[in-house]
Amino acid sequence: MKLLIINPYDYKTVQSNPGLLSLLRILENKHIDYSLTVSGATINDGFKYVEMPQKPGDPGIERATHLNSRQVMNDLTHLVAVDPEGAVIAMRLLDLSKRRGIRCSYISYEILFKDEIILPWEQQLKEADLAYLRLCKEILIQDNVRGRMFLDEMGMNLGLHYAPIAPLQYFGKSPNRDVIRKTLGLPLDKTILVYSGSFEPYAKPDWWVKIAENLPKNYVFILTCFDSMQYRTPVAARVVHILSRIGNTLFVPKELPYDKYMQLLSVCDVGLALFRPAYRHWADGRNIRQMGLSSGKFCNYVSCGLPVICDSNQDKFHSLATSYPVIQTVTTSDEILSKLKVLSEPGFDVDACCKKLFDEALNPRSGIETYLEALHH
Repeated sequence: MKLLIINPYDYKTVQSNPGLLSLLRILENKHIDYSLTVSGATINDGFKYVEMPQKPGDPGIERATHLNSRQVMNDLTHLVAVDPEGAVIAMRLLDLSKRRGIRCSYISYEILFKDEIILPWEQQLKEADLAYLRLCKEILIQDNVRGRMFLDEMGMNLGLHYAPIAPLQYFGKSPNRDVIRKTLGLPLDKTILVYSGSFEPYAKPDWWVKIAENLPKNYVFILTCFDSMQYRTPVAARVVHILSRIGNTLFVPKELPYDKYMQLLSVCDVGLALFRPAYRHWADGRNIRQMGLSSGKFCNYVSCGLPVICDSNQDKFHSLATSYPVIQTVTTSDEILSKLKVLSEPGFDVDACCKKLFDEALNPRSGIETYLEALHH
């Protein structure tokens, strides 16, 4: 089996997706011949990347032409498209190469809903997505809630395989907490509430201000992301300015490599995973309503032994919260303080509960391996 995975995103986005990294690790461990396309430059980290030109607004033609010129289709047996923007490149590549008999499959991280389309290029993207899916049998997606959304939207009978966007192992809390905190310049005597990920409006940055205003004196709030350019956007810059004046918020100014990022999480105490539809882009409308186990931050937090405060209107989080007390859901920012108190109660074995949650609901290995096995048949 020789796979080409058409990933339309850049290297920083790949690093922010623990589920995709888990897939690459399994491909390496199984000695499966693969390559993963990446938009723009990459770093040599042991995985097999094919760099593509960054072409904002390109409907896939130039990037497909580039891939075809690299002869990536030679001896290829399987083509895997990631999301609609990967599907449009895959369709162009199939047309250009004239190859037949290639097994096509799909990985869904983002869902493009037809009733949210307003621009011509979004319509083209949707048409290419549906055309490519008609060539597929196997779909890798994160959980049953996302799966139902996907099938309802596509209107096709497709075989779903579930794998949360999570690392392959449970790391838990670092035994070297004080040493790592000193290295990272973090206070040793504070309980750390951490938010990691996008600084876009769908992540509720207005809540961050309210949270910082209400945090107890023994807490500090940390913000980090996988792309430091986000600090320069108007919304983020304004919120960071306000938080800086409050005085109990720390910022990780540069993106960290994935292993360093996980090391940071392992010395924090509580993670924050908040979402709301913003409708500024096709991927942050209804697609955000039910993030579930497609939230890399949520899965990373738990794998590092952090309890998580998240939205009660997210069905998957709400369901998990009924069985795992390390998941605390809220409907307003005012509830966060009481949830922090619940999570700090004595006798609560956070690590054991996080490990149980990871082992029973988040470990992606079985889903990825089942998906790859299906590609053989």
